[in-house]
Amino acid sequence: MLTTATDVNGLFAVDVFAASNRLAVAGHDGIARVSAGLLRAGYLTMSVAGECEGEIPPEVRLVPYPQKEPVDVLVAPQCEAGERCSLWLIPSCLLLGVGCRRGKSEEELEAFVRETLEREAFQHGGGGNRVGRCKSG
Repeated sequence: MLTTATDVNGLFAVDVFAASNRLAVAGHDGIARVSAGLLRAGYLTMSVAGECEGEIPPEVRLVPYPQKEPVDVLVAPQCEAGERCSLWLIPSCLLLGVGCRRGKSEEELEAFVRETLEREAFQHGGGGNRVGRCKSG
C-alpha cells in the first residue's frame, strides 16, 4: 500500500480527490506542492468552476470562482489567462456531438474534429483534454 504524508496525518489527499472525481491532473508536480503546503499551513485553498457536492473537509478553504488571488487548487475546464494555481484539475466535461452528411468517412470526420479542437486550443491526447496552461505560483 502506498501512503503519503497527507494520508498518514489524516488530511485531504488531493491525488485521491482527483482520482475519485475523475479529474485530469495538469502537471503532477503540483500534487507535491499542494500536499507540502497543506502539511505546512494546515489548510489549502481551492476554487471550483461550478458547484461542489458533498461535505467539504475542514482543511479545504473554498475561494469563489473566478478567484482574484492565486489558489492552491483550481478545478475548472480551462485556466484563463491570469488565473494562478499550484495545481490545475480538469473535469471530464467535454461532450461532443457531431452530425455529418451521408458518405463521409470515419477518417474525414475524425480529422475534422481534431482540426476543430486544435483550432479552439484543445489538445487531443492520453491524459484528457487540456485547454491552455495554468501558471504555477
